[in-house]
Amino acid sequence: MSDETSRTIASYDRFSAAFASALGGASLSHELDTFACMLPPGARIVDAGAGPGHYTLALAARGLLAVPVDLSMELLRVAREYGLDNLVLADLRRLPFARGDLDGVWASASLLHLPKQVLPDALGELRRVVRIGGALYCSVKLGEGESWVATPQGGERFFAYYGEDELDHLLAESGWAISGGYVTPGRTHPWINRFCRAL
Repeated sequence: MSDETSRTIASYDRFSAAFASALGGASLSHELDTFACMLPPGARIVDAGAGPGHYTLALAARGLLAVPVDLSMELLRVAREYGLDNLVLADLRRLPFARGDLDGVWASASLLHLPKQVLPDALGELRRVVRIGGALYCSVKLGEGESWVATPQGGERFFAYYGEDELDHLLAESGWAISGGYVTPGRTHPWINRFCRAL
């Protein structure tokens, strides 16, 4: 595990309750609806970087069989308290699923915690576990470079920032065809949102 990943996970573990509370206020209703419409009812998907599982629950409410995956043991513990099961502790670059085992991946604000040099590995791994024609939703922060950001509670998290063309190129190189996308406002940086199909 890289230093960027281990230190970021340590912050999520230490302040899991605060992060769970903050994430609970996030709403991506349009993105969730769009992603769900890309898949058949009962589709098996992964919530990649699920944290406390708010989006896992929202995806399940839309008729999808969502499996929460995260590297933070403490955030997954919070997810269990919210009633989720089938929790998976795993790195997005080494998922415990067979090739083509899933119908889709929801990756909201998770890939941005990986160093840029390893994002192609993660996108390739997501592509490996999704069947041809399956769906991907991902979001990252718009910007340049990489940085450590202090949390209000203490600790710090690693962030990588992307341009739209930069992200689109990496998605295409990893076997994803972009079917839609846009930029939305954010508190510190705008968000790049992308919907893709597995080639």
